[in-house]
Amino acid sequence: MISSFLILFSFVLLFSTFHSLEKVWADPVIATIPVGNQPSGIAYDLASKEMYVSNFASNTVSVIDTSNNHVIAYISVGNKPVTIAYNSHNNNTYVTNVGDNTVSVIDTSSPSANAGSNKHVQPFQTVHLNGSASFDPRGSPLTYHWTQVSGPNVFLSGSDSVTPYFEAPDVNVRTPLTFQLVVRNNNGMSSSPSTVRITVDQAVPPIADAGRNQEVQPYQTVQLNGSASSDPSGLTPLTY
Repeated sequence: MISSFLILFSFVLLFSTFHSLEKVWADPVIATIPVGNQPSGIAYDLASKEMYVSNFASNTVSVIDTSNNHVIAYISVGNKPVTIAYNSHNNNTYVTNVGDNTVSVIDTSSPSANAGSNKHVQPFQTVHLNGSASFDPRGSPLTYHWTQVSGPNVFLSGSDSVTPYFEAPDVNVRTPLTFQLVVRNNNGMSSSPSTVRITVDQAVPPIADAGRNQEVQPYQTVQLNGSASSDPSGLTPLTY
């Protein structure tokens, strides 16, 4: 009888313990933050209150603003980054890259400029540059300075804005234009230059289509149709 009571008491105590643990551990995850592919290491910057995550398969480091748990930047590093560490003495973050036996050193005190992705455009196309991926590790507001460094000269509207624009020149051969972005924070610290290449492809002539052959009767009103004509670039209206 006593033995049966002890078994019952132990079962009740065990059930009560698991029930209490369930309450304590119910949904402890407060946020899920998408980062790069196969995150492998993490480091915390005490000064900026930002988290740095190395992404093994995408060769990047994700920068997370811990005040809102959002990724604010991706930094390209070496091949297959694994471990990551923050040095509070010089405000640098160190990343070991096992794929190429290197260590990437990230300066977390200076702003970082990102001039955007290279792209191909057509003559006369309005081209928007984009520096919105630039960031300051301390969250300081940035000022932007864009300049053209190669290619036929164009007028760059809004060269002190995040997204300046220009009209692609008329060219007879494929022609690259290179633009450079430098950002500066409120403390007067400037980033290293970041460049983007815009390639203007050779203009492609429009294609005329006069429609189908027709057989008609005398005095019949005949409607011709050139509506299937097209401009391969899709940028220039056609005249007929």
